[in-house]
Amino acid sequence: MTDNSHPLLKAISPRDGREHIVCWTHTYGKGRVFATTLGHDLHTIQSLDYVRLLSRGVLWACGRLDEDEQK
Repeated sequence: MTDNSHPLLKAISPRDGREHIVCWTHTYGKGRVFATTLGHDLHTIQSLDYVRLLSRGVLWACGRLDEDEQK
């Protein structure tokens, strides 16, 4: 992670027990980036929590997430 990155979610690998950041935000100049490595199977992408995560991430990146929604 760089100084302009902020981790949002971490997961523990069931294989080796290591912790990995799986969702983060990043700023680049005036730009905002939301990124995640989640969503590689149908079970995940059909989850309402996953859809909520993506939609809020996109809204944040566009500067459209209300202050009270950022909590």
